[in-house]
Amino acid sequence: MIDTNDVQWWLLEAQQHPDTIPELIRLLAERIALLSRQNEELRGDLITARRKGNGAASAEVQALQDRIMALEQISTNGGRPPGPRLLIYRPGQLIVSQPVDSIDESGVGAVEPGVNMLIADESARLLAITDESRAFNVTLHDLPIPDKSPIPIDTPRGIIAFLDLATLERRRYLTLLSQRGYVYSILVGAVARMAAKQEPLIRNLIPDDPIVAAVASGGSDLLACSRLGRWARFPERTIAGAGSQVFTLAKGDALAGITALEAHMLVMVFTAEGEMFVRAAESITVGTAPGKATGTVSKGVVVLGVAAGLPSQTLTILTRHGDVITLPIDRLPYRARSEDSIPIPTLHPGDAVAAFMIR
Repeated sequence: MIDTNDVQWWLLEAQQHPDTIPELIRLLAERIALLSRQNEELRGDLITARRKGNGAASAEVQALQDRIMALEQISTNGGRPPGPRLLIYRPGQLIVSQPVDSIDESGVGAVEPGVNMLIADESARLLAITDESRAFNVTLHDLPIPDKSPIPIDTPRGIIAFLDLATLERRRYLTLLSQRGYVYSILVGAVARMAAKQEPLIRNLIPDDPIVAAVASGGSDLLACSRLGRWARFPERTIAGAGSQVFTLAKGDALAGITALEAHMLVMVFTAEGEMFVRAAESITVGTAPGKATGTVSKGVVVLGVAAGLPSQTLTILTRHGDVITLPIDRLPYRARSEDSIPIPTLHPGDAVAAFMIR
């Protein structure tokens, strides 16, 4: 269970400070021994919890399993807590699964349009959403690790989104967006129950209109934006029980994305030209309900997607060339918050946005 080979960090410390080698060896040995004892104790507690044989023990079992996983990751990582991991995926396919701290200047390799990204801690519990609106509880360890080519995700099939459960559990609703522009709102508590039973989240999903996106919401407003730059902001509580269409799409148009809004957030809209618009959420008109566009980003732009975040959060952009760009939201140029767009900082000429997320 204890892997003592991965001690690169300790070796680096020894090379930089040779006089501390004996002390480093002692600390490493004590750390491994402690982790081993704690892991064995937790495994004993886990067996006891499982023997209770009732539903009340399920949360206890899950908590113990999470602690065991975290300890094993630390023990196989030279005694250091594991850092976050980057997932790049498209529906039903995993393209990249790589520790963030291992990404160098060459990036992660070129990616095709239509991918999504997630940055989550190694020990994170994830919710996988399929195009049929089914939800599954998974961990990063349940997923394959691609080598040089994408790997299909066969179990469960048709995954279109991964959400970090730690983020979802701090929200009230999960909103699903369909290919034809319908939105469905589900209480987070109901999502957890249905995920445990692997039941569809939406029982009245329109045939041939698969789910294409999922977003966690605090129950305030949602903002959806189309490829041709039209958008609609509306209260989440006004979504009908059977689902609502965001707004009627013009011929040749399609929804580019949806995001949840809260007070004091900034809205970021990304264009195919490698530029971005940043607006204060308060400046965007709120409609009474979904069904009608409430404004336009800017005329003549092609929108790739939309996100919203607080000034204290960080925007991470994955480019088509495979670069990973990190931008603190509070440092975005002031003029980006006007009617004008700006080039995305550090985006190379000829490159474009492939995916993005807020943390």
